Amino acid sequence: LFTGVFRWSTAPAHLPDAGTWIAADDPSVPEWLRPFGGEALVAVDPDTGEHLSGVGIKRHDAVGYELAVVTRPAAEGRGLGRRLVAQAARRVLDEGGLPTYLHAVSNHASAHLATAAGFPDVGWSVYGAG
Repeated sequence: LFTGVFRWSTAPAHLPDAGTWIAADDPSVPEWLRPFGGEALVAVDPDTGEHLSGVGIKRHDAVGYELAVVTRPAAEGRGLGRRLVAQAARRVLDEGGLPTYLHAVSNHASAHLATAAGFPDVGWSVYGAG
């Protein structure tokens, strides 16, 4: 059983951009971002070229765009995830969509990231079986 917190934003945080949009099927895109299709937003280490963090966008319908983010453990704590989520949310809004964010109730780091990126917790929960 999965219990999650469902969030959305119409006013993402005003944070500096942290990534570059790349086609999700580009060979340089990390494997976990490829199933989302379209484009992925990635932050790359300028010295090594290593992917540090990335956001994929899952389009549920014409309006609902779910953002998913992963940051390498070595890059955590730099604010990359929140900056990427805010950057992706601004793009979704510019395209006429509504950015959404879903995380497990127990994932406090993801909850903190969502709040910092401008996705408030308004008390909506989701339940699912895996």
